[in-house]
Amino acid sequence: MIATSRKSSWETAILVAAACLLFNACSCMGNRVSRDEVEAINGVFRGSVSSLNEAMAFRRTLEGFSFEKTDFLDDTLSQIQGSRDVSNTLFVSIEELQAISYKGRLSNLGAYILEYCDAAIDAQGELETVLNGLESVLRVVEPVLREEIVITKFETQQITTEILQRLINIREALETSLVNLDGVDVPEILAGYKSFYGDLLTAMHEITVGNIAALQGQASNFHAEVSPDLARVQQLMSDYPQLIEDILDSLKISRVDPLVERVELEINRLFLEEVQ
Repeated sequence: MIATSRKSSWETAILVAAACLLFNACSCMGNRVSRDEVEAINGVFRGSVSSLNEAMAFRRTLEGFSFEKTDFLDDTLSQIQGSRDVSNTLFVSIEELQAISYKGRLSNLGAYILEYCDAAIDAQGELETVLNGLESVLRVVEPVLREEIVITKFETQQITTEILQRLINIREALETSLVNLDGVDVPEILAGYKSFYGDLLTAMHEITVGNIAALQGQASNFHAEVSPDLARVQQLMSDYPQLIEDILDSLKISRVDPLVERVELEINRLFLEEVQ
């Protein structure tokens, strides 16, 4: 009787162990992630990241401001509109990512992706505000930019009615832009951008007024090339690229990169270790 009891106990233990192994195997199979599934998520994610990058495509054009670049205004406004258009594509990708069910071995990836989605939406909202502000400022200074001027090239010995009239037109454009610029509301992040154009146009106005007076024989001692206002213009233009870099680098969209990298690392981990 004792022997039979012992045998029965061993058989029971073996059966229990086998059942546990079978249960664990089934659980593991249920948690497996297919390569196709991860690749599909990765494709949507990559599309959203691409849209974010495209939304910043206006950066290079904006950084290249110069009065000698006659197409600066049109190119920049076109890029700004292009960045707005990208928003639609981005939001479609974000909605797809948010709709995915991240269970089992996808739970970590899901947490990272949803955090990225929240940050991307927030960044895109801020960017839209900045794009509106940039366009508002550019539209206000457009009359001046359309003049395609290089004031320092004017010399008193080149007096002609055409040159004088052009300077008068420039002066009027500057005065109109300065008045309108005062009324433009921009987000705090663009305060320096608005101030840049305010200071630039003010200095240019002083130079233009001096040139007009000199051409009309009312200020024979005025020489634009040695004017402190010209030095101010040159300093502002020299500082401009750094101003734009500081503004754009402070945007929330620039802080999404670490979240993108974390998602990428988790996707790579799934491909290398988890996908079966």
